[in-house]
Amino acid sequence: SRIEPQLATQVPKPPGGESPAEKTREIWLHEIKFDGYRTMAHLADGVVKLITRAGLDWTRRYGDLPLAFAGLPCRDAIIDGEVVVLDARGISRFALLQEALAEGAGNKLHFYAFDLLYLDGWDLRKAPLGRRKALLSQLLSGLGANSAIQFSDHVEGDGQALYDQVSEMGLEGIVSKRATAIYQSGRTKTWTKTKALKTGDFVIAGYTTSAAAEGLAALGLGEFEDGELHYRGKVGTG
Repeated sequence: SRIEPQLATQVPKPPGGESPAEKTREIWLHEIKFDGYRTMAHLADGVVKLITRAGLDWTRRYGDLPLAFAGLPCRDAIIDGEVVVLDARGISRFALLQEALAEGAGNKLHFYAFDLLYLDGWDLRKAPLGRRKALLSQLLSGLGANSAIQFSDHVEGDGQALYDQVSEMGLEGIVSKRATAIYQSGRTKTWTKTKALKTGDFVIAGYTTSAAAEGLAALGLGEFEDGELHYRGKVGTG
């Protein structure tokens, strides 16, 4: 049955580095924030179902992605993660995901797994996050670097260095989670998100539509330079 996902509360800066006392009292795990669709993989006796945050069964819509779960060494499991499409630099882009779903996903999708809620009959939601991620890493350890399923790794302690790095790389931001936290459905303060925001003044030069999104997929942006409008790229509307 569907599990309502745990959601992060937006904060202006990553937690975990305010003071030595803060770091001693609570350990935070910091992960890259992906730009895609939140999805839970439900595995049961060889059957895979991929359920979106809204509770929709998108198993078929996700193309070949369900096949990647077939070889995992478990009888049943529920894995929380994000479905994305990567650009040439390996960065998740929501607009590319929308395009892939509109065209027929095929083998373009990746699933970044960051939590394990059930495993072989055991409900792990009351276990601390650090333990859940250790079990998840072990479950996925047999997958190769080219697998469509990848483990979303983390750094411990002060997340500012990771935040600075992802900001420079043009990534969306980071998600910070208390290592001792249980899994709680809904928006909580034991998970936080810090977005790497970049600002600029652009002209909307056009847009693309998407059947998958039932509306706009991306906006085309332009910028005036020496009196001429130059195309600067696309941004997702999500």
